[in-house]
Amino acid sequence: MRPNFFWPLATLSAFLLLSLPVPIARAAVQNRISVQQISDSSRAEMPDTVHPRARISADLGPAPAEMKLTGMSLRFLMTDAQSAALDQLLADQQDPHSPRFHEWLSPTEFADQFGLSQADITKVTSWLTAQGFVVTGVANSRTFVTFDGTVAQADAAFGTSIHNVSSGGEIHFANIRDATLPLSLAKIVGSITGLHNFHAHPHIHGVARPAFTSSISGSHYLAPGDLYAIYDMQPLLAGFTGAGIGTGANCHSVGGATCGDIAVVGAVDLTANNADVLAFRKAAGLSTTNLPVTVHEGGDPGPAQTCNNCYPNSGDLEESSLDVEWSGAMAPGATILFVNGPDVLANALTQAIDQNLAPIITNSYGNCEAAWGSGDLNTYNQLFKQASAQGQTILSAAGDDGATDCDAGLSAMEGLTVDFPASSPYVVAVGGTMFNEGDATGGTQYWLGTDTTFTAGSAVPSADVSAKGYIPEAVWNEDSAGNTFSATGGGVSAFFSKPTWQVETGAAGMTTAVPADGSRDLPDVSLTAAAVHDAFLFCAQSSCVNGFRTSTNNLTVAGGTSFDSQVLGGMLALIEQKLGSRLGNPNPIFYALGNQVAYYNNTSASVFHDVTTGNNSNPCTAGTADCPNGGSAGFSAGTGYDLATGWGSVDLNNLANAWTLVTPIGSNSVGTAVSSMSLTASSKSVTTGSSITLTALVGGSSGTPTGTVQFLDNNIALGSPIPLSGGVAIYTYNATCSTLGQQNMTAVYSGDSTYAGSKGPGVFANEAGKTGGATIASNGSVTTNPLLVTVTSSSCPDFTVTPSGSGFTVLGTNAAVSVAAGGTIPPLTISVSPTNGFTGTVSFSSSIVSTSGYTPAVTFSPASLTFASGSSTAQATTVALSGITAEMQPPAGALGRHIPFGSWYAAGSGATLASLLTIVLPRRRRLGSLLAVAVATVLVIGSAGCGGSSQPVSTGSSNTNPYIGTYTVTVMATYSNSGQSTTHSSTVTYTIN
Repeated sequence: MRPNFFWPLATLSAFLLLSLPVPIARAAVQNRISVQQISDSSRAEMPDTVHPRARISADLGPAPAEMKLTGMSLRFLMTDAQSAALDQLLADQQDPHSPRFHEWLSPTEFADQFGLSQADITKVTSWLTAQGFVVTGVANSRTFVTFDGTVAQADAAFGTSIHNVSSGGEIHFANIRDATLPLSLAKIVGSITGLHNFHAHPHIHGVARPAFTSSISGSHYLAPGDLYAIYDMQPLLAGFTGAGIGTGANCHSVGGATCGDIAVVGAVDLTANNADVLAFRKAAGLSTTNLPVTVHEGGDPGPAQTCNNCYPNSGDLEESSLDVEWSGAMAPGATILFVNGPDVLANALTQAIDQNLAPIITNSYGNCEAAWGSGDLNTYNQLFKQASAQGQTILSAAGDDGATDCDAGLSAMEGLTVDFPASSPYVVAVGGTMFNEGDATGGTQYWLGTDTTFTAGSAVPSADVSAKGYIPEAVWNEDSAGNTFSATGGGVSAFFSKPTWQVETGAAGMTTAVPADGSRDLPDVSLTAAAVHDAFLFCAQSSCVNGFRTSTNNLTVAGGTSFDSQVLGGMLALIEQKLGSRLGNPNPIFYALGNQVAYYNNTSASVFHDVTTGNNSNPCTAGTADCPNGGSAGFSAGTGYDLATGWGSVDLNNLANAWTLVTPIGSNSVGTAVSSMSLTASSKSVTTGSSITLTALVGGSSGTPTGTVQFLDNNIALGSPIPLSGGVAIYTYNATCSTLGQQNMTAVYSGDSTYAGSKGPGVFANEAGKTGGATIASNGSVTTNPLLVTVTSSSCPDFTVTPSGSGFTVLGTNAAVSVAAGGTIPPLTISVSPTNGFTGTVSFSSSIVSTSGYTPAVTFSPASLTFASGSSTAQATTVALSGITAEMQPPAGALGRHIPFGSWYAAGSGATLASLLTIVLPRRRRLGSLLAVAVATVLVIGSAGCGGSSQPVSTGSSNTNPYIGTYTVTVMATYSNSGQSTTHSSTVTYTIN
């Protein structure tokens, strides 16, 4: 066994702590609102409070003034002193030598140290009431207040304007201006929730009902017993009862609320009387006496809707069904609370934490980081810190769209991105693997040859096992041409700095390592998630009639990291019972184990199955972020930790046995005091050939931090780290032709023996009321904003793209047209004009997203245009989409194409998402040699309208044109040379109705 290098420091820490008196009582939190009554006489803007999707949505006008808004909330910031004290507490709670080891707090105990004072809460609620709102609750932790009201009241109180907007074929409401608050209130508020209804989406993937069973086809589908065998769960299952995990002092239930072992969060009501869960448990041979208990938070979200663009829809029901089925299946005696609400994070997840409803919380919802405002990221992350202090473990799916989480497919354009909440340092990010047996069916080496008969009612089913034991795994990546992405999430956070525990000490034999990137990396661990080889069985919408089979002998199966967050949640419930204690954030233990060779190198004592094969790369578009030359973007597996599967999958029995044998990484081994990063630029605009100064100011609650600062441009390191001098680091940024356009500047502070690291986005220093990359409140609290620097040029070779066409509405480089079914789709001309001259070949490519369920192919004729030096003659290429015709009957297989449930970008426009992220997370444009020409390309979709006289497709009592829907085409003109490229695009949206 490799020596544990954390014991000496931990022992020293323990000695120092034991030498100090342990406080018996703590002083009450201080009042932070200095005025007797909150006044509207002076107000401050709350930056970044317009949702990113709302920024690029079509404005449909003001929402009705009388429309009811429920479940709104003000989320409060901590002071620097509170943040420092909380970070120290979290480190101590995970240090076996600290007097505060596993001394978990209740929400009310948390409030007394880290919430607002009761006097301040009274002032806030009085102000809300004066605005006409109905205050519906005050958090037990005193970190937020919830309230209901109307659109008119919200507009007036928050100085904004709430409109109806259209995004990706969906109608939403959202504030279209940043909110404002009275100055005394703005100093303590981090975010306002409930001003829009853009929701996180579920990570279920590839739902299908194949017309075969394994006894017929030889294919394998996963039942609970298979995972018991594959991940070595039987020894823990044998003694599992579920008793003692969610009861008594270990639960800290508040207000008489129900308390369970696992809280599963969701957005929709389950089928009546838990019918699907009951059918699943019967089919799997599980106990049917402890069915899930539903707890509504923020109101009853109601049943799923049948329309594709509704929320919640059938995808939410299938997600919620599999979540409670599989979390409960992994801990068969556990009490499962299904906590749902109108918004998964703002209602269900928030209250599961604030009411301390269970020691384990599983979540299958999320969005890429760029789809969240910085205020939401900050305040939810603070909420997750509260959960850790209460001993709660949060597990979240790492995403199903590979390393390019902001893109659903077919070709990534927004670069390497990760999913939130999984990217929070206080959440376990659970990635996906797929089996790698060496042949299509796995033969008989790893699987039994025939179906087995399930024995209903047994606590630990033994008959439903077709897997013999552990099966070798690779990275889950089932991408296929012409389909949306299907691969595990993983990569580098663009928002959160690296937590103290996320390190790798370089154990012998590791070929990969936790990157020294200063950022939170994910995933942490992974489990099987494949949607094809091999998918999970589950029951939804009364699908399980005969065992797992439908009435027509089909099976309901799916994949995705949704399953993994639920499965690992059940697994950790077994470990909690074995240890007799809550776990809190388990990541410090995972990384401590991963850094010891004996626990990761696939020996009989290994806690991790190290996954060394495969990648989570997706096809990407040349010239876009992280894809200068086309091909794919992502990360490969290797020996040790990697950005595709983390530490790999788990051997649960070995993990439980080793849990207490290591000292958690980060327990007082580095500084834990809070540091604040502010980043400024001497100008927010710079021309090529010139430079600007980037200044990072790192502050601390006491003293001056030391260490280094790494500056980054679009998350790419700029030179070497700069040592701090008096808490300041300066970098000279030289603008070149390869950095034209908006650049997202960030900086990462390394931390030192006193202070933890931090990551600093920012804004232009001279904007009114803002400084140091943030809005700074008088109490020292910080609300960060992106620091966007625009590089312009009057001499670099470049070109512009301008669409035009009869019937089109043109806005900048984007165009849109509505065509009645049966009408003629007009052609569009996209003109490409040069600046400063260039020569070479321009190649055309495209991506398309449709809401009809059918994605036609895009062709170019010719596919590229070559121009000689000095040429100014326009050339053209015709772009056509095959398959959109006047006929009502779709091509074979058109209606069978799967769009992932709940994926807002799959249901709408990938190009719209591209536009969104151009605002939120700008990309670097790389420009090559000179090219001079004016180019025009004619874009034509089909030669006839959608409609006609062919036989319609019957869906119930009405006839539906299968091509009705939205087709969003992004046409890209790309020039590449010597490893660099530049791409300009035009987004064209065709709505057929």
